[in-house]
Amino acid sequence: MTAKSQNNTAQTVIVVGCVIFAVLLLSALIINLIKLATLSSRKRELETLMASAEAQIAALESDITLKSSDEFIDSYVREYLDMMGKDEKAFISR
Repeated sequence: MTAKSQNNTAQTVIVVGCVIFAVLLLSALIINLIKLATLSSRKRELETLMASAEAQIAALESDITLKSSDEFIDSYVREYLDMMGKDEKAFISR
């Protein structure tokens, strides 16, 4: 082989190597962009679920506050448990 053909062969190997490297980089970039899009979509779903859960928690906390009040407990036991307050007498109509 002459020096010129060796030089052309080396250039060809370098060009092919650079093309393969570029293809690998491009495919890695595409794969990472797809993963990023998928994760961004999942993040939005989870943020929506979290907002819904927080709203539900707030509603339940207000319900707990209401049902913990003395007025609610008093009305509940009178209505559903047929209990009376202290110093009260029940009148039964016949």
